Amino acid sequence: MTSRGVTTLFDDITAVVSVRGGVARHVLRSPSWSRVKNIEYIEGGTLSRVSVRETIRRGVFTAIVKRIPESQRTIGCDQCRQKHRPTNARCSATIGVVTHATARGHLYDFETGRDCGVWTTSEEVWLRSSTVGRATYSRA
Repeated sequence: MTSRGVTTLFDDITAVVSVRGGVARHVLRSPSWSRVKNIEYIEGGTLSRVSVRETIRRGVFTAIVKRIPESQRTIGCDQCRQKHRPTNARCSATIGVVTHATARGHLYDFETGRDCGVWTTSEEVWLRSSTVGRATYSRA
């Protein structure tokens, strides 16, 4: 007999429990970046994409974070949602200029590139070697 149950822990991170032959197996899955509709911020220095999930109070929010590969960070890709697209005319790597998002600890508006100030992260959750995780940001 085989059965399966899925439980959402928080913001798209799920615990999947499957039972086979009377043995329960528990697996955690990271959030699916393909289901993220809006990217609000870029982290300075790392160029990670930040999608706000819940505002806890003024100056504090939880978010789904997507780490980008070293190859994208090296070329300064700052406007592509996932993989670098050479056809994206807004991306600094495509234009051939240095990215504006260079200050570590700062968040930059994804659409306008405006510096939104210094933010600190806490309660980061990354599953295994996943490039997608959850973090809580607070204004420094």
